[in-house]
Amino acid sequence: MGCPAQGDRDQMGAVPFVSSLIPPCILACLRFGAGPSAVRSLARRKTAMRLRGLIGCAALGFFLLLGGAASSGSLTGILGLDDRIPVESDAWPWTAIGRVNLPTGGFCTGVAIGPRHVLTAAHCLYDHERLAWFDADGLEFVPGGESGASETSIGTGLVFAVEEAEYRNITIDEPTLNWAILIVDRPLGQRPIPWRVMGQTGLVEALEDGEATLVRAGFSEDSADRLSAHFGCDVAGISRLNGLMLHGCDATLGDAGSPLLLMRPGGDAELLAINVAVQHDAETTSGVAVPASAFDETARNTVFHDPNPPASY
Repeated sequence: MGCPAQGDRDQMGAVPFVSSLIPPCILACLRFGAGPSAVRSLARRKTAMRLRGLIGCAALGFFLLLGGAASSGSLTGILGLDDRIPVESDAWPWTAIGRVNLPTGGFCTGVAIGPRHVLTAAHCLYDHERLAWFDADGLEFVPGGESGASETSIGTGLVFAVEEAEYRNITIDEPTLNWAILIVDRPLGQRPIPWRVMGQTGLVEALEDGEATLVRAGFSEDSADRLSAHFGCDVAGISRLNGLMLHGCDATLGDAGSPLLLMRPGGDAELLAINVAVQHDAETTSGVAVPASAFDETARNTVFHDPNPPASY
């Protein structure tokens, strides 16, 4: 059984705080939202589909990108050169990362944090046609992206950051609430990835000293059936405004919910955050992630039924 790793929880450190995260920008929420036939066609042809569906919130200075018609433009969220590479998903920690398949045929990425517990981005789980959250039993988790009934787990419950979660609240008002835990119908049979609440000083020191590497891994729209990862990306800063993490990891549609991992020599990995969006402004483009501090307490209570689980878990 996985467990949250112990880490320093300082709020100040060497990574610069970003005083304003959102306006003026375009915030792209990275859910791959094509219908079932489009997803099947994507996997069959191995071609990249570009989704550009904008739901505007002009008064707030940004837009949410949620999927729509195909386009021939460049992939949203690829920050300069595409640094993603394919990863064989038959070894840990990659076996703990999978697709969260939606009833509409789209998907996001999820990561196993417990024996039956999958962490993903909450905005992925909203049905914009019904204006309601998807039912848990309509969601599937496929670890490693492998298809087949023997590999697929069906949802039985959803845990959000707040009991009465509202879409606007988690995506705009309090975006650190943009996470959810999908509880599935049976043990996943995969070793979970422990999450770590890590302060800025410790993270920067680990990255600068070469002790660890930051990696983001997920299932993207242009490789729906194969895991890809960006090794060696950086952390740009933490927002004073809302606590979100800005990073330089390549991620595109389908990668919402994908983990940002701190990986050390020997294969050790810890979950620091989950990717949820892309921020664009006049000068820069950055990835946006919800740090482990946002889901730590609820994840502990959900996975362990104990806010202070023993270290041996």
